[in-house]
Amino acid sequence: MWSNLKQKISDKLSACITKIIKNLNTKNNIPEIDNTFTKLTAKINTKITNELTTRLFEINSSFTAELDKINTKLNDKLTAKIKKINSRNAGYTSEAQKLFNDMVTKINNSNFASVNASIEALQNGLIQHYTITRSVSNHSEQIDLI
Repeated sequence: MWSNLKQKISDKLSACITKIIKNLNTKNNIPEIDNTFTKLTAKINTKITNELTTRLFEINSSFTAELDKINTKLNDKLTAKIKKINSRNAGYTSEAQKLFNDMVTKINNSNFASVNASIEALQNGLIQHYTITRSVSNHSEQIDLI
């Protein structure tokens, strides 16, 4: 785009200078005019190139600065969202832990305690029965030996 604009300006200048040369109709001054034209064209092209480069750099800098602002805003928003999510997750975790602890407490304080006591009583009864059976068995073996 910039090179097209530069070329158009250069072409227009060439056309104007060529018109001036034709209007002078002096053969003696043509080499000098051609030399001046070449220098003038080079100077104009250099100025145009420098100006375009400067403007492009300004546009690029402005664009980059704007993108940095947008990036910073997006990062801030994402960071805030992540903090909210982490906060909710921590809340869910502590709520789940609380529910679990409540459930364990209720189980410990409910009929399971009486079931546990019944199991212990049955175990004690089995132990006593085994002890008595063993004692009777040992005693009957002793009687058989007599």
